[in-house]
Amino acid sequence: MVYRIKKVNHLFADEQRFLKTLCPSYNHYELKRKCLRYHYTDFKAVKSILKNKNVRLMHYMHLNDSKEGKLLFEEIIKQLVDLGELELRDSFENLHKEAVKNLYLSSLSFFGNLLSQWRGYGYINIGFDIECLKNNVTMIRDSKGETHITSGFEIGSECNYIDFTKEDENILVNNIINKFKVSSIPSLEDMGTFWHDALALGAVLFSTKHIGFWEEREHRIVHYLWGREPFIDNTKDGKKFYIEFDFCAEAVKRIVVGPSKDQKGLIKNVRNFLKEMGSTYEHVQIYQSTIPFIDRRNFGKNF
Repeated sequence: MVYRIKKVNHLFADEQRFLKTLCPSYNHYELKRKCLRYHYTDFKAVKSILKNKNVRLMHYMHLNDSKEGKLLFEEIIKQLVDLGELELRDSFENLHKEAVKNLYLSSLSFFGNLLSQWRGYGYINIGFDIECLKNNVTMIRDSKGETHITSGFEIGSECNYIDFTKEDENILVNNIINKFKVSSIPSLEDMGTFWHDALALGAVLFSTKHIGFWEEREHRIVHYLWGREPFIDNTKDGKKFYIEFDFCAEAVKRIVVGPSKDQKGLIKNVRNFLKEMGSTYEHVQIYQSTIPFIDRRNFGKNF
């Protein structure tokens, strides 16, 4: 198999077509659906992901946003206290406690050639077909070594980025409070409904991010783990908890190599690795970013 290297200056053609449809319409959403979602990382991780055909979903506390899952929740609690709704406050706190204890995520970007992503996360990314991920039989693996069809799962949920005025904040917070009032948050006796509402609240809170993260245009794979045991990775920064999400090889459509000090060497290693994998990823296209960025930092060796 001969892997020809294509070049990308800025946006991919599918991204350009989507951005030209400014008004929400069927065509707008159809074009968005066809765009890939990209996981930025390093070459070592790419080899592991493609060889094992799975992506790690990390516990939320390992993410790089200090307000992850808290941006709205803190204001919800404040408003409930101001309203004297102490019982509802306790219910929200119980749900939030379960959501943050059991919520695992992986982040994908809507754009495949962003300088901010290259600078922040690594020199290479994998472009996934989000619809292929959704249509695949969704499987999760934990430390018990069992693969099972998951419940409480979302693929490709898009993050909302908020630049709060007080009025906007109040509207959003009140909508969430009223939503859970209508669904009448259950007692711990009804655990099935409780878990469902914990996932629903977690999905809202963890898809809302500060406007400063807007350029990442983040989409997420989210799983609410219950009654299972995560893997533990003992790193130099301490223990990291994760589970694994399996995908089929057809979900991988592109590999983009970003700007780096040894971009040509990395492209060569990517090409050789795909050849070693035989026909598994022969459909994958390799792209070289032409962004003329020289990284003065040291991410460590990528290969």
